[in-house]
Amino acid sequence: MSSSAQFHAETRNLRSIIHPNIITPIDYFASKADMFLIYNYVTRGNLEEFILDKANRDFDFKLLHKIALDIALVIVHLHDQCVSRIIHSDVKPGNILLDNELNAYLSDFGYAASEMF
Repeated sequence: MSSSAQFHAETRNLRSIIHPNIITPIDYFASKADMFLIYNYVTRGNLEEFILDKANRDFDFKLLHKIALDIALVIVHLHDQCVSRIIHSDVKPGNILLDNELNAYLSDFGYAASEMF
């Protein structure tokens, strides 16, 4: 799939999914040279950065459990509750964004596949 087709697929997928832990685009921009999605600013960055910054805070099992549960609920929603079920295919710490209260949001649906089953 070309990068342009992948970008438009991601945009379509994101706009069709409603769940409190899925990052929702505000808008997007596409030209021959550039393509990007515009999201609300997520203050704490992504889970990968959060994990790498562990030296600056105490280990909090309850917090890590909450983040894992947020993402698990999104995946259940995508696989079982969407009318056209969606397989994200790229769940990784860099694609999990965290807000100021450390609520987790799944992002980057570029490789997501949608199918009826």
